[in-house]
Amino acid sequence: DKGVVVPCREACRDPMSPTSHQPAVQLPIQQGGVESSLMLASITFSMIGVFYLAEQLPEPQSVNACKPFVALAVPFFFLLMAVEFILQRIFGASSTGKYDFKDTFGSIASGAVQRVFIKLILNPWIGMGPYLAVYSFSRLNGFRAPLDPVDSDTASVSTLNYIATHFLFATLVDFCYYWLHRSNHTTILWLGHSVHHDSDRYNLSTALRQGILQSATSFIFYLPLAVVISPRHYLTHRAINVVYQFWVHTTVIRRLGALELVFMTPSHHRVHHDRRVHKNFGGVLVVWDRIFGSFLDEDSVIRNSAQASRPRGEEKCYFGQRRPMLTVASGLHQLDEPIAHLSRVWTKISRGRLLRGVIDLFCGPGWTTAGLRRRQALPETSSAPRVRLPRTTVSFGTQAYVAGTSAVAATLTTIMMVDPTPSAALGVTLVIILLCQAQLLDGAVSSWIAEITRVLTTLVMWWPGGSVGGTALSYGICAATVSAPVLLFLDLGALRSKKD
Repeated sequence: DKGVVVPCREACRDPMSPTSHQPAVQLPIQQGGVESSLMLASITFSMIGVFYLAEQLPEPQSVNACKPFVALAVPFFFLLMAVEFILQRIFGASSTGKYDFKDTFGSIASGAVQRVFIKLILNPWIGMGPYLAVYSFSRLNGFRAPLDPVDSDTASVSTLNYIATHFLFATLVDFCYYWLHRSNHTTILWLGHSVHHDSDRYNLSTALRQGILQSATSFIFYLPLAVVISPRHYLTHRAINVVYQFWVHTTVIRRLGALELVFMTPSHHRVHHDRRVHKNFGGVLVVWDRIFGSFLDEDSVIRNSAQASRPRGEEKCYFGQRRPMLTVASGLHQLDEPIAHLSRVWTKISRGRLLRGVIDLFCGPGWTTAGLRRRQALPETSSAPRVRLPRTTVSFGTQAYVAGTSAVAATLTTIMMVDPTPSAALGVTLVIILLCQAQLLDGAVSSWIAEITRVLTTLVMWWPGGSVGGTALSYGICAATVSAPVLLFLDLGALRSKKD
């Protein structure tokens, strides 16, 4: 199909050719076929599986808890990633859509670290406290949330009203998420959300790359819902909202026709991950972007004629950030962007540009583009050069070792998500495992010394009869820790990493 050129009031320049003044043209997006259908079928099966498993679980006894939809979805996330990988191998994929071992590990590891933070720090110290405070205050002042579990007349609600009320709940939760997501791009909250945009690849594993700081501030945007939505229903719909957003991180699925008028789709979200623009902030619905002027269609990503020679099938969007992610470990400690941000601000202030420095301190990169409703294409002056991550050649033995150890870490993460009272020792063990594996992939000189120390420490800590041993979990951790180093000897060059 030939693309239709969208009129634009501003001349758009290619970041690859900033001096080019050629007229803007549009490249067609390759339409998906069998692979898109297979991917959609797999996603549908997975979503049904999540809800089926959730239906088998009893309702939580506390009205301030919900069924673990996200934890139940984790195995399906990995299943869908495997399906996407296989489809890419069979039908081909764009270079930025393909899986890279280090990038995939970084995405999964950062998501696991975020879950540890939520379970061990955020929930005990903040958790549902602010939401429950607003909810209790509203009830004391005569406000009653529909379908409130603590009200005895909830069972008498008709089926039609029940469905309509939950539809309203889902819409309100997504509305609040839109403003949360938009603020994450336009304000200082970008420092926490930027981790999600670190990868210059775009596949399902990218959805798991999440920021720690974002988790600590997102609850603020949902507090108004406490007046009309009970805690259990709020947690349920927020979890479903999170699960939905996983599948839009793919290049296998192209366009979905009329569904794209209402719902957030892979096409819309690919535009969101283009580092030259900050648009399409909705979670489940894209109507909020259409209403508030932050929508940009993938077919409207105009390129000039200098890009017309790019191979067909390559993505029109440039994923990742202007600032390259230097190491895999940086995606875990998540300090690079805050440090770089403060450094940029201090540089401007020290040069006498006080006002500009203060503005940059509190504003994210999307504050100049997110709300420009008339802008239907890329910014006129785009300073997003094509950067590549520094690559290190990691031996097959190291990759096999990291893969095996990461499988143990993924299992521990799922256990922690399900466990209502996870131990701090488990969380610390998980984070140390991931940091050591990241160091191995980065090719650090002392990485294997740190890993051997980690293995010995884990055995001492979790050995039956040790400080936290004696449980089935401790036996499993010790068994995995002892067996994993066997993979170390699959390759004689496993102790060496060569720079490209």
